[in-house]
Amino acid sequence: MQFINNLNGLTVDDQYFMEVPVTQGGSDAPTGNIGLVGTFSRGPLNTPVLVTSYQQLVKQFGEVDSALALTGTLEARGIFKQGNANVYVVRIDGKTANASAAASVVLKDSQSTPGTVLTLTAATNGTWANSLNAVVSAGTLTGTFRIDLQYGDESESWDNLVIQQPGTPIAGAVLASTVFGTSSTQMGQSKLVYGTFPGTPNTNTPKAGTYTLTGGADGAGATTTDYIGANTGGVKTGLYALDSAPINLVVAAGQSDPTVNAALITNANTVTQSGGLPRIALITFPKGTAIGTLSSLLSSYNSDRAIAVYPWVQIAEPITSTTPTVSPLGYMAGLLAQLDPQKSTGNKTVYGILGADPSLIIGAQDLATMAGLQVNAIGVPTPAGPIGVRGGFSLDKSGVSNQLYVRRMKDYIDQTVFMVGGQFVDEPITDDLMRQVVQAVDNKIRPMKEPNSAQDKMIADYKIICDKTNNPDTSIAQNRLICDYAVKLLNMDRFMIFRTQIGSGVIITSAQGQ
Repeated sequence: MQFINNLNGLTVDDQYFMEVPVTQGGSDAPTGNIGLVGTFSRGPLNTPVLVTSYQQLVKQFGEVDSALALTGTLEARGIFKQGNANVYVVRIDGKTANASAAASVVLKDSQSTPGTVLTLTAATNGTWANSLNAVVSAGTLTGTFRIDLQYGDESESWDNLVIQQPGTPIAGAVLASTVFGTSSTQMGQSKLVYGTFPGTPNTNTPKAGTYTLTGGADGAGATTTDYIGANTGGVKTGLYALDSAPINLVVAAGQSDPTVNAALITNANTVTQSGGLPRIALITFPKGTAIGTLSSLLSSYNSDRAIAVYPWVQIAEPITSTTPTVSPLGYMAGLLAQLDPQKSTGNKTVYGILGADPSLIIGAQDLATMAGLQVNAIGVPTPAGPIGVRGGFSLDKSGVSNQLYVRRMKDYIDQTVFMVGGQFVDEPITDDLMRQVVQAVDNKIRPMKEPNSAQDKMIADYKIICDKTNNPDTSIAQNRLICDYAVKLLNMDRFMIFRTQIGSGVIITSAQGQ
Protein backbone atom coordinates (compact mmCIF):
# COMPACT_ATOMS: atom_id res chain seq x y z
CA MET A 1 0.00 0.00 0.00
CA GLN A 2 1.24 3.46 -0.87
CA PHE A 3 0.40 6.55 1.17
CA ILE A 4 -0.14 9.36 -1.33
CA ASN A 5 -1.92 12.66 -1.63
CA ASN A 6 -4.27 13.34 -4.53
CA LEU A 7 -6.13 16.64 -4.79
CA ASN A 8 -8.47 15.55 -7.58
CA GLY A 9 -12.07 16.10 -6.64
CA LEU A 10 -11.33 18.00 -3.42
CA THR A 11 -12.77 21.49 -3.56
CA VAL A 12 -12.63 23.83 -0.60
CA ASP A 13 -13.32 27.50 -1.24
CA ASP A 14 -10.53 29.95 -0.49
CA GLN A 15 -8.05 27.23 0.45
CA TYR A 16 -4.40 26.71 -0.33
CA PHE A 17 -3.90 23.09 -1.30
CA MET A 18 -0.85 21.30 0.01
CA GLU A 19 0.60 18.30 -1.79
CA VAL A 20 2.43 15.67 0.25
CA PRO A 21 5.56 14.36 -1.50
CA VAL A 22 6.16 10.64 -1.11
CA THR A 23 9.49 10.83 0.71
CA GLN A 24 10.73 9.89 4.14
CA GLY A 25 9.68 12.40 6.76
CA GLY A 26 11.73 13.30 9.81
CA SER A 27 10.82 13.57 13.48
CA ASP A 28 10.20 17.31 13.16
CA ALA A 29 9.61 19.91 10.47
CA PRO A 30 12.47 22.43 10.38
CA THR A 31 12.09 25.58 8.31
CA GLY A 32 15.17 27.60 9.30
CA ASN A 33 18.25 25.37 8.93
CA ILE A 34 20.85 27.26 6.87
CA GLY A 35 23.48 26.00 4.43
CA LEU A 36 26.38 28.43 3.95
CA VAL A 37 29.18 28.14 1.37
CA GLY A 38 32.08 30.55 1.75
CA THR A 39 35.75 31.17 2.47
CA PHE A 40 37.19 30.91 5.99
CA SER A 41 40.62 30.92 7.64
CA ARG A 42 40.21 27.52 9.20
CA GLY A 43 38.27 24.27 9.01
CA PRO A 44 37.84 21.27 6.68
CA LEU A 45 37.26 21.93 2.99
CA ASN A 46 34.04 20.99 1.16
CA THR A 47 32.62 19.19 4.19
CA PRO A 48 29.33 20.31 5.78
CA VAL A 49 29.90 21.07 9.47
CA LEU A 50 27.04 22.00 11.79
CA VAL A 51 27.63 25.06 13.95
CA THR A 52 25.00 26.55 16.23
CA SER A 53 26.60 29.75 17.57
CA TYR A 54 29.09 32.36 16.46
CA GLN A 55 31.50 31.31 19.21
CA GLN A 56 31.49 27.77 17.87
CA LEU A 57 31.94 29.04 14.31
CA VAL A 58 35.00 31.10 15.27
CA LYS A 59 36.55 28.12 17.04
CA GLN A 60 36.05 25.82 14.05
CA PHE A 61 36.35 28.23 11.10
CA GLY A 62 38.15 31.32 12.38
CA GLU A 63 37.31 34.97 13.05
CA VAL A 64 36.68 37.78 10.58
CA ASP A 65 39.98 38.71 8.90
CA SER A 66 41.37 42.22 9.01
CA ALA A 67 41.13 42.59 5.21
CA LEU A 68 37.47 41.47 5.23
CA ALA A 69 38.36 39.15 2.39
CA LEU A 70 36.85 35.96 3.85
CA THR A 71 33.23 35.89 2.79
CA GLY A 72 31.98 33.03 4.95
CA THR A 73 32.88 34.54 8.31
CA LEU A 74 31.25 37.88 7.48
CA GLU A 75 28.07 36.20 6.24
CA ALA A 76 27.94 33.87 9.24
CA ARG A 77 28.27 36.79 11.63
CA GLY A 78 25.21 38.38 10.01
CA ILE A 79 23.31 35.13 10.58
CA PHE A 80 24.23 34.84 14.24
CA LYS A 81 23.55 38.53 14.94
CA GLN A 82 19.87 37.55 14.67
CA GLY A 83 20.26 34.73 17.23
CA ASN A 84 21.70 31.23 17.35
CA ALA A 85 20.75 28.96 14.47
CA ASN A 86 21.59 25.64 12.86
CA VAL A 87 24.11 26.49 10.13
CA TYR A 88 25.77 23.84 7.98
CA VAL A 89 29.03 25.44 6.88
CA VAL A 90 30.93 24.40 3.75
CA ARG A 91 34.36 25.94 3.50
CA ILE A 92 35.77 26.41 0.00
CA ASP A 93 39.01 27.88 -1.27
CA GLY A 94 40.44 29.20 -4.50
CA LYS A 95 41.07 26.06 -6.46
CA THR A 96 41.38 28.16 -9.59
CA ALA A 97 43.23 31.04 -7.92
CA ASN A 98 45.05 31.61 -4.63
CA ALA A 99 44.48 28.14 -3.22
CA SER A 100 44.66 27.65 0.53
CA ALA A 101 47.64 26.02 2.21
CA ALA A 102 48.40 24.51 5.59
CA ALA A 103 51.00 26.09 7.89
CA SER A 104 53.83 23.84 9.05
CA VAL A 105 57.13 23.78 10.92
CA VAL A 106 60.11 21.40 10.86
CA LEU A 107 61.52 20.17 14.17
CA LYS A 108 65.21 19.26 13.94
CA ASP A 109 67.63 17.67 16.39
CA SER A 110 70.64 19.27 18.09
CA GLN A 111 73.34 17.51 16.12
CA SER A 112 76.18 19.46 14.52
CA THR A 113 74.41 18.83 11.23
CA PRO A 114 70.77 19.07 12.32
CA GLY A 115 68.47 16.39 10.96
CA THR A 116 64.71 16.49 10.66
CA VAL A 117 62.95 14.64 13.46
CA LEU A 118 59.35 15.56 12.76
CA THR A 119 57.33 18.02 10.66
CA LEU A 120 54.17 19.39 12.25
CA THR A 121 51.45 20.57 9.85
CA ALA A 122 48.22 22.33 10.77
CA ALA A 123 45.17 20.06 10.82
CA THR A 124 43.41 22.28 8.26
CA ASN A 125 44.53 24.85 5.71
CA GLY A 126 44.46 28.54 6.49
CA THR A 127 46.26 31.48 8.03
CA TRP A 128 44.88 30.57 11.45
CA ALA A 129 47.82 28.24 12.13
CA ASN A 130 50.39 30.97 11.43
CA SER A 131 49.69 31.88 15.06
CA LEU A 132 50.13 28.33 16.34
CA ASN A 133 53.21 27.72 18.52
CA ALA A 134 54.86 24.42 19.35
CA VAL A 135 57.08 24.52 22.46
CA VAL A 136 59.56 21.62 22.60
CA SER A 137 61.18 20.62 25.89
CA ALA A 138 62.60 17.56 27.65
CA GLY A 139 60.03 14.96 28.63
CA THR A 140 59.36 13.84 32.17
CA LEU A 141 60.93 10.46 31.41
CA THR A 142 64.61 10.33 30.49
CA GLY A 143 65.15 9.97 26.74
CA THR A 144 61.74 11.46 25.83
CA PHE A 145 60.55 14.90 24.75
CA ARG A 146 57.46 17.04 25.28
CA ILE A 147 55.49 19.25 22.88
CA ASP A 148 53.04 21.92 24.05
CA LEU A 149 50.80 23.37 21.33
CA GLN A 150 49.17 26.76 21.82
CA TYR A 151 46.68 28.53 19.56
CA GLY A 152 44.66 31.32 21.16
CA ASP A 153 42.80 29.76 24.05
CA GLU A 154 43.26 26.25 22.63
CA SER A 155 46.14 24.17 23.91
CA GLU A 156 47.44 20.62 23.87
CA SER A 157 50.26 19.07 25.90
CA TRP A 158 51.97 15.84 24.92
CA ASP A 159 54.63 14.42 27.26
CA ASN A 160 57.04 11.47 27.17
CA LEU A 161 57.18 11.30 23.37
CA VAL A 162 59.59 9.12 21.40
CA ILE A 163 60.00 8.60 17.68
CA GLN A 164 60.37 4.89 18.29
CA GLN A 165 61.15 2.78 21.31
CA PRO A 166 64.91 2.25 21.89
CA GLY A 167 66.46 -1.22 22.23
CA THR A 168 65.62 -1.07 25.89
CA PRO A 169 62.02 0.22 25.85
CA ILE A 170 61.12 3.21 28.00
CA ALA A 171 58.15 2.28 30.14
CA GLY A 172 55.41 4.88 29.79
CA ALA A 173 56.82 6.45 26.61
CA VAL A 174 54.37 7.40 23.85
CA LEU A 175 55.05 7.08 20.13
CA ALA A 176 54.89 10.48 18.44
CA SER A 177 53.08 8.89 15.49
CA THR A 178 50.27 7.88 17.85
CA VAL A 179 49.82 11.47 19.00
CA PHE A 180 50.28 13.25 15.66
CA GLY A 181 49.41 10.58 13.13
CA THR A 182 51.29 10.45 9.85
CA SER A 183 49.21 12.57 7.42
CA SER A 184 46.09 14.73 7.09
CA THR A 185 44.10 11.57 6.40
CA GLN A 186 45.79 9.61 9.20
CA MET A 187 45.37 12.02 12.10
CA GLY A 188 46.45 11.04 15.58
CA GLN A 189 45.15 12.25 18.93
CA SER A 190 46.03 15.89 18.30
CA LYS A 191 43.23 18.09 16.99
CA LEU A 192 45.54 20.95 15.99
CA VAL A 193 48.31 19.33 13.93
CA TYR A 194 49.41 16.16 12.21
CA GLY A 195 52.96 14.85 11.79
CA THR A 196 55.14 13.53 9.01
CA PHE A 197 58.42 11.71 9.58
CA PRO A 198 61.55 11.08 7.50
CA GLY A 199 61.65 7.83 5.54
CA THR A 200 64.45 6.69 7.80
CA PRO A 201 63.33 7.53 11.35
CA ASN A 202 65.49 10.03 13.23
CA THR A 203 65.36 8.75 16.82
CA ASN A 204 67.03 11.86 18.29
CA THR A 205 64.87 14.20 20.31
CA PRO A 206 64.06 17.54 18.63
CA LYS A 207 65.94 20.63 19.81
CA ALA A 208 64.22 22.45 22.66
CA GLY A 209 62.65 25.81 21.82
CA THR A 210 59.55 27.57 20.58
CA TYR A 211 58.54 26.93 16.99
CA THR A 212 55.87 28.90 15.12
CA LEU A 213 54.07 27.36 12.18
CA THR A 214 54.24 29.37 8.94
CA GLY A 215 52.99 29.23 5.37
CA GLY A 216 49.25 29.01 5.98
CA ALA A 217 47.01 30.57 3.32
CA ASP A 218 43.23 30.97 3.30
CA GLY A 219 42.39 30.65 -0.37
CA ALA A 220 40.30 33.80 -0.16
CA GLY A 221 40.41 34.28 -3.92
CA ALA A 222 37.65 31.75 -4.61
CA THR A 223 35.82 32.26 -7.91
CA THR A 224 32.21 31.67 -8.90
CA THR A 225 33.29 28.23 -10.13
CA ASP A 226 34.58 27.37 -6.66
CA TYR A 227 31.32 28.45 -5.02
CA ILE A 228 29.17 26.46 -7.43
CA GLY A 229 31.46 23.46 -7.17
CA ALA A 230 30.94 20.11 -8.85
CA ASN A 231 30.10 16.46 -8.35
CA THR A 232 33.07 14.62 -9.81
CA GLY A 233 33.16 10.90 -9.29
CA GLY A 234 31.03 11.21 -6.17
CA VAL A 235 33.32 13.88 -4.68
CA LYS A 236 31.18 16.95 -4.09
CA THR A 237 32.49 20.48 -3.70
CA GLY A 238 30.95 23.92 -3.23
CA LEU A 239 27.15 23.99 -3.31
CA TYR A 240 27.07 20.31 -4.21
CA ALA A 241 28.63 19.49 -0.83
CA LEU A 242 25.33 20.64 0.74
CA ASP A 243 23.20 18.19 -1.25
CA SER A 244 22.63 15.84 1.69
CA ALA A 245 22.65 18.47 4.45
CA PRO A 246 19.29 18.93 6.25
CA ILE A 247 18.89 22.59 5.34
CA ASN A 248 16.00 24.86 4.35
CA LEU A 249 17.89 28.00 3.29
CA VAL A 250 20.97 28.01 1.06
CA VAL A 251 23.44 30.91 0.80
CA ALA A 252 26.64 31.52 -1.18
CA ALA A 253 28.47 34.00 1.03
CA GLY A 254 29.11 37.41 -0.51
CA GLN A 255 28.10 36.24 -3.98
CA SER A 256 25.90 38.17 -6.41
CA ASP A 257 27.00 36.82 -9.79
CA PRO A 258 24.08 35.66 -12.00
CA THR A 259 25.68 32.25 -12.53
CA VAL A 260 25.91 31.68 -8.77
CA ASN A 261 22.33 32.93 -8.29
CA ALA A 262 21.12 30.51 -10.95
CA ALA A 263 23.07 27.65 -9.35
CA LEU A 264 21.55 28.42 -5.94
CA ILE A 265 18.01 28.34 -7.34
CA THR A 266 18.73 25.13 -9.27
CA ASN A 267 20.12 23.57 -6.11
CA ALA A 268 17.01 24.52 -4.11
CA ASN A 269 14.63 23.16 -6.74
CA THR A 270 16.61 20.02 -7.54
CA VAL A 271 17.27 18.87 -3.98
CA THR A 272 13.65 19.53 -2.95
CA GLN A 273 12.24 17.70 -5.97
CA SER A 274 14.60 14.78 -5.32
CA GLY A 275 13.08 14.17 -1.91
CA GLY A 276 15.40 16.28 0.19
CA LEU A 277 14.30 18.68 2.90
CA PRO A 278 12.48 21.59 1.19
CA ARG A 279 14.93 24.42 0.64
CA ILE A 280 14.90 28.03 -0.56
CA ALA A 281 17.77 29.97 -2.18
CA LEU A 282 18.71 33.48 -1.08
CA ILE A 283 20.17 35.71 -3.80
CA THR A 284 21.32 39.29 -4.10
CA PHE A 285 22.82 41.64 -6.69
CA PRO A 286 26.23 43.33 -7.02
CA LYS A 287 27.04 46.00 -4.47
CA GLY A 288 25.86 49.42 -5.63
CA THR A 289 23.35 48.05 -8.15
CA ALA A 290 20.93 50.79 -9.17
CA ILE A 291 17.25 50.17 -8.48
CA GLY A 292 16.46 50.94 -12.10
CA THR A 293 18.43 47.89 -13.27
CA LEU A 294 16.74 45.38 -10.95
CA SER A 295 13.98 44.56 -13.42
CA SER A 296 16.42 43.35 -16.08
CA LEU A 297 18.49 41.44 -13.53
CA LEU A 298 15.38 39.62 -12.35
CA SER A 299 14.00 38.79 -15.80
CA SER A 300 15.31 35.22 -15.82
CA TYR A 301 14.19 34.32 -12.29
CA ASN A 302 10.79 32.75 -11.65
CA SER A 303 10.73 30.46 -8.64
CA ASP A 304 8.95 30.39 -5.30
CA ARG A 305 12.12 28.74 -3.98
CA ALA A 306 14.13 31.93 -4.45
CA ILE A 307 14.30 35.09 -2.34
CA ALA A 308 15.84 38.31 -3.66
CA VAL A 309 17.43 40.56 -1.01
CA TYR A 310 18.59 44.13 -1.80
CA PRO A 311 20.64 46.26 -1.27
CA TRP A 312 23.92 45.50 0.50
CA VAL A 313 24.06 46.83 4.04
CA GLN A 314 26.40 48.99 6.09
CA ILE A 315 27.74 47.63 9.38
CA ALA A 316 30.04 48.77 12.17
CA GLU A 317 33.10 46.51 11.95
CA PRO A 318 34.79 46.18 15.38
CA ILE A 319 37.90 44.40 14.13
CA THR A 320 38.83 47.05 11.57
CA SER A 321 37.03 49.98 13.26
CA THR A 322 35.38 50.79 9.93
CA THR A 323 31.84 50.86 8.53
CA PRO A 324 32.03 48.66 5.43
CA THR A 325 29.17 47.71 3.12
CA VAL A 326 28.64 43.95 3.10
CA SER A 327 26.34 41.32 1.64
CA PRO A 328 22.80 41.24 3.12
CA LEU A 329 22.27 37.50 2.65
CA GLY A 330 23.41 36.36 6.09
CA TYR A 331 21.25 38.93 7.84
CA MET A 332 18.16 37.82 5.91
CA ALA A 333 18.92 34.13 6.44
CA GLY A 334 19.41 34.72 10.16
CA LEU A 335 16.08 36.54 10.36
CA LEU A 336 14.27 33.68 8.58
CA ALA A 337 15.87 31.16 10.91
CA GLN A 338 14.22 32.91 13.85
CA LEU A 339 10.76 33.31 12.26
CA ASP A 340 7.92 30.82 12.47
CA PRO A 341 6.91 29.84 8.92
CA GLN A 342 3.52 31.58 9.08
CA LYS A 343 5.17 34.96 9.68
CA SER A 344 6.35 37.44 7.07
CA THR A 345 9.82 38.99 7.02
CA GLY A 346 8.16 42.34 6.34
CA ASN A 347 8.35 44.94 9.11
CA LYS A 348 10.83 42.83 11.08
CA THR A 349 13.91 44.25 12.77
CA VAL A 350 17.36 43.15 11.58
CA TYR A 351 20.14 43.39 14.14
CA GLY A 352 23.77 44.33 13.54
CA ILE A 353 23.35 46.75 10.62
CA LEU A 354 23.51 50.52 10.46
CA GLY A 355 21.40 50.84 7.34
CA ALA A 356 21.37 50.29 3.60
CA ASP A 357 24.32 50.87 1.26
CA PRO A 358 25.06 54.60 1.80
CA SER A 359 25.89 55.06 -1.89
CA LEU A 360 22.20 54.53 -2.67
CA ILE A 361 19.29 56.82 -1.85
CA ILE A 362 16.17 54.72 -1.35
CA GLY A 363 12.90 56.60 -1.15
CA ALA A 364 9.24 55.66 -0.87
CA GLN A 365 8.83 55.24 -4.64
CA ASP A 366 11.91 52.99 -4.74
CA LEU A 367 10.41 50.77 -2.03
CA ALA A 368 7.21 50.56 -4.07
CA THR A 369 9.24 49.61 -7.16
CA MET A 370 11.03 46.86 -5.25
CA ALA A 371 7.74 45.54 -3.90
CA GLY A 372 6.40 45.37 -7.44
CA LEU A 373 9.47 43.38 -8.47
CA GLN A 374 9.13 41.08 -5.41
CA VAL A 375 12.48 42.20 -4.05
CA ASN A 376 12.86 42.35 -0.27
CA ALA A 377 14.35 45.65 0.86
CA ILE A 378 16.74 45.32 3.80
CA GLY A 379 18.52 47.90 5.93
CA VAL A 380 15.67 50.39 5.58
CA PRO A 381 13.38 51.94 8.20
CA THR A 382 10.28 49.81 8.84
CA PRO A 383 6.76 50.91 9.78
CA ALA A 384 7.51 49.58 13.26
CA GLY A 385 10.43 52.02 13.49
CA PRO A 386 13.75 50.11 13.62
CA ILE A 387 15.99 49.24 10.70
CA GLY A 388 14.90 46.01 9.11
CA VAL A 389 13.10 44.42 6.15
CA ARG A 390 10.25 45.66 3.99
CA GLY A 391 8.65 42.87 2.03
CA GLY A 392 8.12 39.16 2.37
CA PHE A 393 8.31 37.95 -1.22
CA SER A 394 9.54 34.98 -3.15
CA LEU A 395 10.37 35.28 -6.85
CA ASP A 396 7.33 33.31 -7.98
CA LYS A 397 5.85 35.19 -10.94
CA SER A 398 2.62 33.18 -11.11
CA GLY A 399 1.08 35.03 -8.19
CA VAL A 400 0.27 31.76 -6.40
CA SER A 401 3.21 31.63 -3.97
CA ASN A 402 4.79 35.05 -4.33
CA GLN A 403 4.34 35.59 -0.60
CA LEU A 404 7.27 33.95 1.15
CA TYR A 405 5.24 32.81 4.14
CA VAL A 406 2.97 30.83 1.79
CA ARG A 407 5.93 28.88 0.41
CA ARG A 408 7.35 28.28 3.87
CA MET A 409 3.99 27.19 5.26
CA LYS A 410 3.47 24.80 2.37
CA ASP A 411 6.83 23.21 3.14
CA TYR A 412 6.14 23.12 6.88
CA ILE A 413 2.69 21.55 6.52
CA ASP A 414 3.87 19.04 3.92
CA GLN A 415 6.63 17.86 6.22
CA THR A 416 4.43 17.83 9.30
CA VAL A 417 1.66 15.79 7.67
CA PHE A 418 3.93 13.33 5.98
CA MET A 419 5.55 12.51 9.30
CA VAL A 420 2.47 10.38 10.00
CA GLY A 421 2.21 8.77 6.57
CA GLY A 422 4.96 6.21 6.88
CA GLN A 423 3.19 4.22 9.58
CA PHE A 424 0.35 3.35 7.22
CA VAL A 425 2.43 2.01 4.33
CA ASP A 426 1.97 -1.75 3.68
CA GLU A 427 -1.06 -1.95 5.93
CA PRO A 428 -4.38 -3.47 4.70
CA ILE A 429 -6.67 -0.76 3.36
CA THR A 430 -9.86 -0.85 5.43
CA ASP A 431 -12.44 1.64 6.61
CA ASP A 432 -10.77 1.59 10.00
CA LEU A 433 -7.36 2.37 8.48
CA MET A 434 -8.88 5.35 6.67
CA ARG A 435 -10.27 6.64 9.95
CA GLN A 436 -6.84 6.20 11.54
CA VAL A 437 -5.23 8.21 8.75
CA VAL A 438 -7.71 11.06 9.18
CA GLN A 439 -7.18 11.06 12.93
CA ALA A 440 -3.38 11.00 12.61
CA VAL A 441 -3.33 13.88 10.12
CA ASP A 442 -5.87 15.79 12.20
CA ASN A 443 -3.63 15.39 15.25
CA LYS A 444 -0.85 17.14 13.34
CA ILE A 445 -2.86 19.96 11.80
CA ARG A 446 -5.38 20.81 14.54
CA PRO A 447 -2.75 22.34 16.89
CA MET A 448 -1.87 24.76 14.09
CA LYS A 449 -5.48 26.02 14.09
CA GLU A 450 -6.22 25.63 17.79
CA PRO A 451 -2.96 26.03 19.73
CA ASN A 452 -2.79 26.33 23.49
CA SER A 453 -1.92 29.99 23.08
CA ALA A 454 -3.80 32.15 20.59
CA GLN A 455 -0.60 33.93 19.54
CA ASP A 456 0.76 30.61 18.24
CA LYS A 457 -2.07 30.12 15.73
CA MET A 458 -0.64 29.21 12.32
CA ILE A 459 -3.62 28.51 10.05
CA ALA A 460 -7.23 29.66 9.67
CA ASP A 461 -8.90 26.36 8.77
CA TYR A 462 -8.36 22.95 7.19
CA LYS A 463 -10.18 19.94 5.76
CA ILE A 464 -9.14 16.28 5.53
CA ILE A 465 -10.72 13.52 3.42
CA CYS A 466 -9.68 9.88 3.46
CA ASP A 467 -12.72 7.66 2.87
CA LYS A 468 -14.65 5.94 0.10
CA THR A 469 -15.38 9.23 -1.64
CA ASN A 470 -11.74 9.68 -2.67
CA ASN A 471 -10.68 6.03 -2.42
CA PRO A 472 -12.87 4.16 -4.93
CA ASP A 473 -12.34 0.45 -5.50
CA THR A 474 -10.34 1.18 -8.65
CA SER A 475 -7.82 3.14 -6.60
CA ILE A 476 -7.66 0.59 -3.79
CA ALA A 477 -7.09 -2.13 -6.40
CA GLN A 478 -3.84 -0.35 -7.25
CA ASN A 479 -2.72 -0.64 -3.58
CA ARG A 480 -2.99 3.09 -3.07
CA LEU A 481 -4.51 4.96 -0.16
CA ILE A 482 -5.35 8.57 -0.95
CA CYS A 483 -5.51 11.25 1.71
CA ASP A 484 -6.69 14.66 0.52
CA TYR A 485 -6.32 17.71 2.69
CA ALA A 486 -6.59 21.44 2.23
CA VAL A 487 -5.40 24.26 4.45
CA LYS A 488 -6.48 27.89 4.58
CA LEU A 489 -3.63 30.14 5.66
CA LEU A 490 -3.94 33.21 7.81
CA ASN A 491 -4.16 36.49 5.92
CA MET A 492 -1.24 38.90 6.25
CA ASP A 493 -1.82 42.45 7.52
CA ARG A 494 -0.23 44.61 4.84
CA PHE A 495 -1.79 47.94 5.79
CA MET A 496 -2.92 49.57 9.00
CA ILE A 497 -5.89 51.94 8.56
CA PHE A 498 -6.32 54.59 11.25
CA ARG A 499 -9.64 56.45 11.21
CA THR A 500 -10.21 59.45 13.45
CA GLN A 501 -13.54 61.25 13.71
CA ILE A 502 -12.85 64.98 13.88
CA GLY A 503 -16.36 66.37 13.74
CA SER A 504 -19.90 65.45 12.94
CA GLY A 505 -19.89 63.35 9.78
CA VAL A 506 -16.15 63.95 9.22
CA ILE A 507 -13.75 61.02 9.09
CA ILE A 508 -10.08 61.30 8.21
CA THR A 509 -8.45 58.05 7.10
CA SER A 510 -4.74 57.31 6.82
CA ALA A 511 -3.00 54.13 5.82
CA GLN A 512 0.39 52.75 6.80
CA GLY A 513 1.84 49.79 4.91
CA GLN A 514 5.05 47.82 4.99
